[in-house]
Amino acid sequence: MNDLVAAAHYLQDLLPDMVGELAPWPSSKAHGLPHFLASLFRLAEIDLLGHRVLLAIVPAHTVPAPPLRLIAQVRRLAEKAGLRVILVLSGVSPYIRSKLIESRVDFVVPGSQLFAPSFLMNLRERHSSPRELLSVGERLSHPAQAVLIAALLRPDLEERGIPGSVPWAPLDLAREAGYSRMTASRVARELVAANLASAQREGRETKLRFLKARRSLWTAALPRLRSPVLRTTCIGKSGLATLPADDCRAAGETGLSVLTELAAPARPVAAIRRDCFRRHPEPEWFPVAGEGYADVQHWAYSTRLSGAGAVVDPLSLYLSLQGQGDPRLDGALRDLLDEVFV
Repeated sequence: MNDLVAAAHYLQDLLPDMVGELAPWPSSKAHGLPHFLASLFRLAEIDLLGHRVLLAIVPAHTVPAPPLRLIAQVRRLAEKAGLRVILVLSGVSPYIRSKLIESRVDFVVPGSQLFAPSFLMNLRERHSSPRELLSVGERLSHPAQAVLIAALLRPDLEERGIPGSVPWAPLDLAREAGYSRMTASRVARELVAANLASAQREGRETKLRFLKARRSLWTAALPRLRSPVLRTTCIGKSGLATLPADDCRAAGETGLSVLTELAAPARPVAAIRRDCFRRHPEPEWFPVAGEGYADVQHWAYSTRLSGAGAVVDPLSLYLSLQGQGDPRLDGALRDLLDEVFV
């Protein structure tokens, strides 16, 4: 993996759904740059927080320029390209990095640091700092919630109800949910900081152990969890068949009616992952309600945490429906949890 791709993955992990896909810098645009800039940098474009940004890296085999010259070259590149430039760094000295910070030049060190004052961001991993607990009421990130739920759905991660009896790899479950190794590492730190799991290094891999039995852990985690539903759109009932089959699952009261004895609603509800239309054409949505239509929930994470099937996972389904004050739903949700934690 080259450093431009590594930088893109790092940004996507740091800022989920706020960073687009990496695209090569078109040769037609490169030809419009002064020759010394086009030959000095390897370039690629990416969307960051709604802005088109140019990632620029000086190839490793190039003799590094003095900091002031490098800063001037980056600024000239931004001027000629008409885009903000984020310099991608790998293996640079602390002196050069400090000069870039002093000059407020945007840069990223894949896997370590993002310094982007033009976006008002300064994010850095600090593995040597003492572990901090999450504050009371602080929510888990969506990736951490997804991985925790995927683990709680696995009865085999607990023997005879004994907490911590089975170690598990967050990387395996993160990959199933569509996340990278870097995100899995962040998830592990979050779950430990939330006092939900303990971590132990086994070679190059981190293994986690539950600190409580599965149902007790779910109860302890619940204040830190939230509905996965980001927004709901409307589609014709016949349009449900056009949604990506690998991502679309029954959700809401429709999903609950499949998993419990609750009666199915007249208006179907389905869920899709929010980014599924990166790979599929997006259908036409309607701003209407009533017969002949269905609701489509756009979820913050995978709709397939429980594996194959026609319904979203039961724990995320619970989170999407809890607290509505409907006795029918409350009773069905209790039955749902009893089935999960039997």
